[in-house]
Amino acid sequence: MIRIFIIEDHPVIIWGLKNIFDPVRDGIRIAGSAPSVTEAELTADPGDFDLIVLDLWIGQDDPALNITRLKSRFPEKPIVIYTTEESITWQRNVFSLGVTGYLFKSSDQSEIRLTLEKAAHGGISFPGFTSSEDLLRMSDDFISGQKSISNLQRELIHMVHHGLKQKEIARQKNVSISTIEKTLFNLREKFSAQNNADLIRILNEMGLF
Repeated sequence: MIRIFIIEDHPVIIWGLKNIFDPVRDGIRIAGSAPSVTEAELTADPGDFDLIVLDLWIGQDDPALNITRLKSRFPEKPIVIYTTEESITWQRNVFSLGVTGYLFKSSDQSEIRLTLEKAAHGGISFPGFTSSEDLLRMSDDFISGQKSISNLQRELIHMVHHGLKQKEIARQKNVSISTIEKTLFNLREKFSAQNNADLIRILNEMGLF
């Protein structure tokens, strides 16, 4: 059973999500809801839910700040954005902040279910990017020139740090070896690292790893 906590300030949207899934049939249950991130921080019990569904635009709240607050308060809980905002720029933005899924409010039941299931099991799903290689390229493009790394890039560095070879990393992440090589090369260039070990050292010193 996947238990969802919804953060949404329109009751009709919450009602719709509650009624689109049957817990017995679909294995998805709405465990709770809140009209704001502030209320979610105060009332949501992390033991009661598995992932968060967050409206991108809630009142006048800043979306990036909302995501940052939720990642701090519920660090183990995946976040799926549920929005009318179809901009690729916003998909890149929230991906860089650690969001693992992005849904349009026009999505049908099967699309919503697939994204929630993928997020609950550690997967990443964005409508504008259909593969892991797309997501890696999106990450490279979005944060180029910034002294930061995405969660997906950090995961690759962790795998290198633990001794996995590029071939094994590519197999586990379902991407090509050349994509892994390019990602590591770009990170070495970005942080002026001589090799992967030097890159890990630099990221560790910067608090990014």
